[in-house]
Amino acid sequence: MKLTETIYAAIEARGYTAGLTSEQFAVRQVVKALEELGEAFGLVSLPLDHQEQDWREAVRDAAAYARHVFDGQDRFRSATIRDRQKLISELADVVIPALCAIHALGGSDNDILSKAQADIARGVRSDLAGLASRDQPGRAE
Repeated sequence: MKLTETIYAAIEARGYTAGLTSEQFAVRQVVKALEELGEAFGLVSLPLDHQEQDWREAVRDAAAYARHVFDGQDRFRSATIRDRQKLISELADVVIPALCAIHALGGSDNDILSKAQADIARGVRSDLAGLASRDQPGRAE
């Protein structure tokens, strides 16, 4: 089984695809990627001037809001993709640097697969039970 198929199967086993079309699920994953990239960016240090520090805070805020949007699964029921092939290309552009960074840090496909498999037991994030009642961005998992 290919890496993408194995990871998708793990996410499906967690319950994150339930009730969504493949297109709706894909849009939701774009939002999830923004959340995760923001969290990863928070783990690195760069010498930043004042204006760049504002940028760091904007990235953090965007990631927190992406989490809020991701948690509202109902909003994805009307989600659409304007250009499927272009989105696939852009998502590859997102994945490639992430895979390169994992490799540069000594990680491997096994680390990625192990993370996806380990997350199955967690299921859907516990605070997603009351989707309609939440209105607070940046909640902790």
